[in-house]
Parts: sequence; structure tokens; C-alpha cells
Amino acid sequence: MGEPPVVVAVSADRSLLEDLRRCQAWQVEHVLTADELLARLSSGSCQVVVADCPVGSTLPSRLRREYPAVRLIIVASEAGFADLIGAIREGVFAVFHRPYVPSALIDMVEQAAACIDSPQDIELESAL
Repeated sequence: MGEPPVVVAVSADRSLLEDLRRCQAWQVEHVLTADELLARLSSGSCQVVVADCPVGSTLPSRLRREYPAVRLIIVASEAGFADLIGAIREGVFAVFHRPYVPSALIDMVEQAAACIDSPQDIELESAL
């Protein structure tokens, strides 16, 4: 059996980290900022990132450009329709709005980790 998937949480919110650590199926690591995340990714493997950040942040495009195999799940305080469409265009795996249901987040992380070897081939043609 291989190593458990590595999930990196980008958040100052300890409750998000605690929610992710409820599942023993993966190894959870923690960083506070996007810059710390990028430094962490450059030094080792990571399959899933769960980021507590605005949906319109630059993190999705940076990850897609530099680490296209990493699945990104965003936990946001606010997210409008245009933000969600933009997130899909940037290859975000999922977006959760606060308050979120911890079990749903854990299920989504499991799905993201399970499809690491699958290409991210969903393409948004139109939002109409």
C-alpha cells in the first residue's frame, strides 16, 4: 500500500485544520499563506490543497500554472456567481461557502484525492 495522500490546509482558522484532521486517510499539513504553500509545494509532493481564501484570489491560477496536478478546494466567506464561474475556469476542484458542513468537506477531499491521476478535463465553454 502506498503513502497516504498529502492534503495541505492554507488557513489561519484552526477549525478548518481540525475538520481535515478528522479523517485518517490522508496526511494533513498546515501553512498560513499562499506564499508558504508555494514554498511547500516546491519542496515535496501534495495532492490536495484546501485553502481558506477569497474565490477571486490569484491562488487558483498560480497553482494551475505551476502545479497543475494539485486539486484545489476553496473555503470562502463570500462567493458570487461570477466568482464561481471564474473558479471553474481556473480549475478549482470545489468551492465551499462558510459555514460549511465538515463531513461534506471531508467527502470532497476524498474525491479530490481519489482522482489525482485523472486529467482535469472539464472545460467551461459558456456560463449562459
